[in-house]
Amino acid sequence: MFVCHFTGNIEPDAGGPAYSIPKLCETLRNQGHSVDLLTLRGSNEHLVTTQHRSFAMWKLPEKLGHAPDMWRWLSQSVKTSRPDILHSHNLWILPSIYPAIASSRWGIPHIVSPRGTLTRYSMSTGSSFKRIYWPLVQRPALKHAAAFHATADSELADIRRLGFKQPVAVIPNGIEIPPLPLSAAGAEPSKTILYFGRFHPEKGVANLLLAWDIASRAHPDWKLLLVGPDNVGYRSELEKLVKGRNIRGVTFEGPKYGSDKLGVYRRGTVYVLPSPSENFGITAAEALSMEVPVIANRGAPWAGLELRRCGWWIEHGVHPLAAALDIAMRTSSGELNAMGARGRAWMSAEFSWPEIEKQMQSFYRFILGREPKPSFVHLN
Repeated sequence: MFVCHFTGNIEPDAGGPAYSIPKLCETLRNQGHSVDLLTLRGSNEHLVTTQHRSFAMWKLPEKLGHAPDMWRWLSQSVKTSRPDILHSHNLWILPSIYPAIASSRWGIPHIVSPRGTLTRYSMSTGSSFKRIYWPLVQRPALKHAAAFHATADSELADIRRLGFKQPVAVIPNGIEIPPLPLSAAGAEPSKTILYFGRFHPEKGVANLLLAWDIASRAHPDWKLLLVGPDNVGYRSELEKLVKGRNIRGVTFEGPKYGSDKLGVYRRGTVYVLPSPSENFGITAAEALSMEVPVIANRGAPWAGLELRRCGWWIEHGVHPLAAALDIAMRTSSGELNAMGARGRAWMSAEFSWPEIEKQMQSFYRFILGREPKPSFVHLN
C-alpha cells in the first residue's frame, strides 16, 4: 500500500504525537509499505522517520497552518502515484483539511486520527476560533471521512457523541519495549514520584504540586521530580507556586529525548499522569514499559491500571491525587516492583509496535475492501 500521513509539528517538544506518528510511519514502512509523512515544519532528530516532507506555512494566519506547497504536492502525487490511503492526525489545522479535499475530489479514502482533539475538555477550551472553524470547515471535513482511528474507547465515545457514524478502529499508540538495565531488575526504589511531560497549564502539573504538598508531609524521605520542555513559559509559574507555598522536595529538570528518556523513567518509583484529559498519554505507557507503576486521572484511558494491578486510576482533583500519592508512598518496595513487572508485561502484550502495525495494516485493508472487518473496528 501507499499511505500518506499528514500532521503539524513533530519537533521533540510537541508532545506524544511527535513520537507516535513518525514511529507508526516508520513501522509501516519497515513492513514493505510505501509511506510518506507530510508535516508543516520541523523534524525530530531523536526519531528514525520514514520519508518525511516538511512544508513552509504562511505566517498569517499562523493558527491555520496553511501550506500551499503541501496541497500542490498532494495534488501532483494523486496524478502520478495515487496513494491508497490518506491518513490525517490532529484537527484545527489545514493539513487535516487537504486530505479531506483530495478524498472528495479523487475518491481516495481519508482516515482521521483526532489525537485527543474531540474530548469535551478540548472542545471547550481555546479561542473563539474553534467555534467558527468547527461548523464551517472542520465538521464538514470529518463528515466525509471514510473512517476514524481512535487510540482508546474514550475517544471512540467522543466521536460517536459528536454524531459521526463512520467505522472507528480503536488502536492504541505503540511504544518501544526497551531492555531493562541489569542493575534495574529488583533494585531498591529511589522513593521518587515522577512527572515527565510538557510544562503546560492543560497538563495538570499545578494540581500535582498541590497534592504533593499535602501527601509528602507524612513521607519526608520521598521527593518529586518534574522533567520536561517548557513550551509556553509555564515552568516559571510552577516554580513560583513551589516557592510561594514553600513546597518541599521538588526538583525541576529540562527536556530529555531519545535514550536519555529511559534513564529518567528509571529514576522514578511511581509515575504520575496528572492531566485532566488525555486521549492516550504515551508517557504512562512508557513508564509501565520501564516497570514503573502509574497514577492517572480518569480523564485518561487507563482503566487497565487497576485491572492489571499496576497502578491507580483516580478521580481528577487535588485531594484524590494526594490520597493516591499517600497510598503509593506507603506501598512496600516489593509490591511496587511487582506492580511494575505486571505493567511491563501488559505493555509487551498489547502495545508493542509490531502488534500495533498488524492492527493498523488490517484496518487499512478493511477500508480498502481487501479483508473482513477486524474485531477492533466499530461500525456503530
